[in-house]
Formats: sequence, structure tokens, C-alpha cells
Amino acid sequence: PKIKLSSGEEIPCVGMGTFGSDRFTAEQVSNAVAGAIRCGYRMFDCAACYQNEDQIGEVFKAAFDEGVVERKDLFIMTKVWNDMHREVEKACRKSIQDLQCDYVDLYFIHWPFPNYHAPGCDVDSRNPDSRPFSVEEFMDTYRQCEELVEKGVIRYIGISNMTIPKLEAVLPLMKIKPAACELELHVCFQQQELFDYLVAHDIQPVGFMPLGSPQRPERDMCPEDVADLQTPEMKEIAAAHGVHPALIALKWAHQRGQIPIPFSVHEMEYVSNLKCMTEDPLTEEEMKKIATLLLAALAFAGFESHAQGIHIIPKVGLNLSSLSHVDGSTIAGLNAGVSLEILLTEKFGIEPGVLFSMQGTKIGSEKIHLDYINIPVYAKYYVLGGLNVF
Repeated sequence: PKIKLSSGEEIPCVGMGTFGSDRFTAEQVSNAVAGAIRCGYRMFDCAACYQNEDQIGEVFKAAFDEGVVERKDLFIMTKVWNDMHREVEKACRKSIQDLQCDYVDLYFIHWPFPNYHAPGCDVDSRNPDSRPFSVEEFMDTYRQCEELVEKGVIRYIGISNMTIPKLEAVLPLMKIKPAACELELHVCFQQQELFDYLVAHDIQPVGFMPLGSPQRPERDMCPEDVADLQTPEMKEIAAAHGVHPALIALKWAHQRGQIPIPFSVHEMEYVSNLKCMTEDPLTEEEMKKIATLLLAALAFAGFESHAQGIHIIPKVGLNLSSLSHVDGSTIAGLNAGVSLEILLTEKFGIEPGVLFSMQGTKIGSEKIHLDYINIPVYAKYYVLGGLNVF
């Protein structure tokens, strides 16, 4: 099956992710890519910061040389990393050289701000030069991508890890509309409002972590996490179809309209991930049942939903709405795991009176890891009062 972009071009409805450097070697990832090409995958999601593009490039070249596929048969996506926002063409051409692919089909701005942490750095590492989202800086990066389209170096521009307020600020300034937005999407983190916004603006959602990333690094886990594939609803639907819950998550993603990019180094898994796109679709009732999973996950994590799920308010919260500015020292004074109820003002890009909740699991002078935000969800990542939140 294919998905049609706003340009009218049809592209694969599922891809293979290639981020595995936290658990697997570059050789293991590239071997999986080689197997995936031979079993029918035609879309691959790469990134410079995954530190495996050169090995994947050897796989692409071998596939071309052996006649397994032609370059035009593959839809190759990659991303500019945060430290190259001022040198986008240099970064892109390096990826093309490493991937041995002549051009990039879809080139993403990996993060909307240029805050850089070195590959392999400790989770507590802090960059003293970090700064919040800037429309001017983002548009400088984006205009460099537009020039790459005009030069024929890339075919489409993608954005990633964006929020509605950021999109509202930058979309009117773009000469070439982004073809896609990559964001975290899975059954317990559906980002419905952001998803609907993208669809309404003819921007194709591409969902990373489509299985809820059960094998993500320990640093990204916290005790109150909900395992998507272990929820009773997912197990029940999987049993009805006689498959693993992971395949139900991918069927849901496909039928909802996003492009999932699951990753696996195991042939049985990545073959099943591809085949499930064409077999035994979910019923309308099953899709509706999965649509309720986010509220169930929030309730399990200790949140209460109100107003038909529009507001998620922590059962125990700290009100920071009286603070005119939330700076690093204030945040650093909070203990990890503190639930916050924050009233945002127009200063932060959201209408007055809109509440959102966040669970701060990693708190430092620059960084808060957000697990949950108000429903409708704006995004998992936000910039709060001059403080980078990502």
C-alpha cells in the first residue's frame, strides 16, 4: 500500500527505522537494512546522529550494484543534526556521500532548535550554549533546505518534533511547504490534536516509536510508564487476530493515516511488520477502542481527565502560574518526578487559560523530560519561558 503526499506522489505506507545505536552495532543495523530491502521494504528513515549512515550506504550500494533495487525504487529519509543548522548543505551532502544515494528523498530538520549534545554523551550532560526555539534561527535552517530542493539535492523537506504554536509561527514564512512531520506516535501517545493539525495542513505524519519503544534506553524510562503492548485492550485485539500486539499497533498506525517506521534487527519481526500492512485490517470498533488508550494510560499514571478528556490535571500538583518566569534555578530546585500544573500565558505561545500537565523525570538547569501534556496534546516537547524543554 502507498500513501499520497500533498504533491500527489505516492510513497510507501511503512518504513524501517535505523536508530539502534543505543542497543545494536552499526553492522547489525545495516544487516537488517539489507534483509529489509530483500523482503520488500522501500522506505528507510536514517539520521546523521545515528552514527551508522556509512554502513547503511554500503548496503544501499550493494543493492544497487546487484540489481536488487534501483535508486528510484527507494524512498530514503535522513536528517540534519542540531550542530549543523548553520551548515545544512554540508551536512546533507555528507549524508548523501555516506548513504551513497545520489540525493535524499525527504530531508528532516531533526529538532527545531540547534541545541547540541555530543553523540554518546552521558544523560546528565549539559550544554551551556543551549537556547530556546527561535523563529528566525529555525527559518534560516529551513531556507537552507529550500535551497537544497531548488538545487535538486533533496526532493522534499521534513520537519520533526514540532508543536502547533511553532508550526503556526513558521508555516506562513515558508516558500516550500514541508511534505512530512516526524513525531512520536503510538497507541498510548496519539497526539491527536497535533496529528489533526498536520493532516489539515496536508503535512504527512511520520510516527517514530510506533510500538511505544519497549526496548528504549533505560535513561528514557520511568516507573510510571505504560507499556502500550501490554494494555488489556491491545492484548484482547491481538488475540482476536491471532497476532502479537506489536502488529496491532502497526495496523492501527497505518489505518489511522500515519507512516510508522518500526525498527528491528530480527528478520521474523521486520518481515511481519511489513506483511501486516496488507493483511487482516482492524475493525472500526477496534480502532475506536484503541483511540481510548491514551486516557487509560494517563489514568494508570495517576492523572485525572476532565471535560471529556480535554484537560489532564495531576492529582497532586504544584501551581507555578504565579511565576512570571520559570528559570533553570527554579526547575533545578524541584525533585525528579514532581507533577506540575502550569498555567501558560500568551508569552509561551498558548492561549491564556489552557492547562497542561507535565511529569518532570529528568530535571536540570536546561532540561526537563516531559511524559504527558494536556489533551488535546500539543506535543511531548515544549519550550517554556526561555528554558529548553525537550
